[in-house]
Parts: sequence; structure tokens; C-alpha cells
Amino acid sequence: MKYSIPLALHDFTPVVFAFLGFLALARLGFAVRRDIGRIMITGATMILIGGLGKAVWKLLIAVSDGAIDVRIFDNGLFFWMAPGFMLMTYGMSYIQRLIQNKALRRQNLWLIPIISWAVAWAVGIGFAITRPDTRIWNFVWLGFTSIAQLVLSVFAVQQALRQGQKAAAAILVINFVAVLALTGLARTERTPTSQWTEQIINMCSYAAFAYACNKIAQKWKVESEK
Repeated sequence: MKYSIPLALHDFTPVVFAFLGFLALARLGFAVRRDIGRIMITGATMILIGGLGKAVWKLLIAVSDGAIDVRIFDNGLFFWMAPGFMLMTYGMSYIQRLIQNKALRRQNLWLIPIISWAVAWAVGIGFAITRPDTRIWNFVWLGFTSIAQLVLSVFAVQQALRQGQKAAAAILVINFVAVLALTGLARTERTPTSQWTEQIINMCSYAAFAYACNKIAQKWKVESEK
């Protein structure tokens, strides 16, 4: 796979926009309860690591004309994103319960997220060791990521609607649909045009996602100060 330097540099933009969106949701978590915020900021950071790793891999490929291929950066995308999205999702689930005045089922909020995180890594690593000739491990982590991202999107849409922010809710739905569409495009023949199309869609989608998440966090701050 070959990438131009402008294309590789552009790949950093959706990573940054996505992180800004997750950071806004983490701020909401901190506002509701500090340990929830810590879970979510950890998840957001893991997603950032995965995204930056992939972008750095593309840039190294581009500047070296394919001579430098650090596969651990590429393969680490869903390794980091799977637990990252899981932590973000657990954080949003805790927020939803507290906002609805429902008691949390346990005091140690980290327990189940960490167990889920460990299971995701263990299953993927298990397949990587036992089936090194396949990429089953990657599909496992992709599956965990996709499911967690879907549930996270549902929670975020519910929060937006609860605040009466229909536009933000619509943006979040469109973002998730765009992510699914990009997953499909990634399986087609890769040309420079298709790569630029994917990345521009991804950038716009996550820029809108960041905007919607910030609207949710800002609305919560305004309402909590009344």
C-alpha cells in the first residue's frame, strides 16, 4: 500500500476531531462523577493512541516510499480502540443511570470495564498466537470496537434527545452511519481518489461528532449551573 505525504498528514485530522469529541463526553463524565470521568478519559486516550499509531504508520510509509513499515502501529489500531470504546461506553452507561436517578450496581466502577478490557485483549492475543497465519485477531478487536461504538452512539443520542438537542442527536446518528460506510469502503479497491474520499468523509464526520459532543457537554454544564 502506498500513500502520498499530504494524504498521510491529512489522516491526523479525524483522529484529532474524534479525540475532541470523546474529550467532551469525558468532561460530562467528570461533571457527573469524577471516577466516571477517569474511566472515560482513559478510554478516550486509548482511542487516541490507536488512531495516532495508524496515522504515524501511514506517514512513515509515505515519507519512506514504503521502506519503513512498522506494522505494530498499523496492527495496534483496534488493539487500542476496542478497550477504549468499551471504557467510553461503560462511562456513558453509568452517566445514563445516574441521570435517571438509578443506583449504580457496584461501588467499584472500574471492575467490569477492566474485566471486559482484559477479555478483549486476551481473545485477540489468543487468536494471534494460535492462528498467526490469519487476521482473525484483528476481526475480533474490530468486532469489539464496532459493538462498543454502536452502544456508545446510542447512549450519546439518548443524552442529546434528553436535552432536547435533536440536531446533535441527528449528527451522532449520521456519524455512526458514516463509520459503517467507511468500513465498507475500506474493503473495496484502494485508489488515491477512494483514499481521499474516505479520509474527507471521516474528517467531516468526526468534526461533526466533536461539535455534537461539545453541545451535549455544554448543555449539561448550563443546566447544572441553574
